[in-house]
Amino acid sequence: MLTAWAAVALVLLMFAAAATHVRRHEYAVART
Repeated sequence: MLTAWAAVALVLLMFAAAATHVRRHEYAVART
């Protein structure tokens, strides 16, 4: 059960990192 929670947390962390990366990329493109 702990491994399931760890997997969910890892997926959420990766999703958050990807979202912030895309947001940052869009912001950089919009500035140019």
